[in-house]
Amino acid sequence: MEHPLRRAFAANGLSAYAVAVRLQVDPKTVERWCAGRVPFQRNRFALSNLTGWSQHDLWPDEIPIAQRQIGAGELRAAYSSRSVVRPCVWQDFFAKARRQITMLIDDEPFPITDRSIAQVVLEKHFSGVEVKILIALPRGDTDKHGDGVAAQPASSGKLASLFTEAPEIISRLGSAPGYGSIYQSDNELLACPHIYGVQLSQSPVLHFRRLEEDGIASSYFRSLALIRHRHARPS
Repeated sequence: MEHPLRRAFAANGLSAYAVAVRLQVDPKTVERWCAGRVPFQRNRFALSNLTGWSQHDLWPDEIPIAQRQIGAGELRAAYSSRSVVRPCVWQDFFAKARRQITMLIDDEPFPITDRSIAQVVLEKHFSGVEVKILIALPRGDTDKHGDGVAAQPASSGKLASLFTEAPEIISRLGSAPGYGSIYQSDNELLACPHIYGVQLSQSPVLHFRRLEEDGIASSYFRSLALIRHRHARPS
């Protein structure tokens, strides 16, 4: 029987070579995955995002029942840390936007300082998608809160330099609460919560899709809208 991963590739018009290029791995590695070898976690995340198939659909014998139940709801993926989220996941996330991209950046502004990801966002802006990047203002004289959270985005200068063609999409926030970063692409979002005592690069990333008005994702959307309208001011 053909492996679900190969069927997912066929459904999306993807060749093993195209997937290898996208994930920056050897084509032989992709062929081994299609033959039954289970990829490492970060590659499973990337393959699920690339194909639109849940992990339990791609590897039904490997993903625990609890994860299957979560995957069937609003939570599309849960990444153990930012460091396992490949750039192509961010690129695909923003590239899918047709109406709106909003970012609330309350820490080091990765991934948007990655030039390839910033370019995707710029292209969406110039194609007519509403794009807004909200950057937290400094919250004091210290560099750290004591929990690994920076007092302001240390790379905000680099961020601005990547968007010189569209400076109007960047706004700074006046005394907005800092509980984490949120990246919205239409009805989906990537939430990056702050965890006390954990470095930002090791904090989890949660990928939600809004399915209902009283769901988990809707709470994030309401928070983002509230901050955007109450605290944003021109950069």
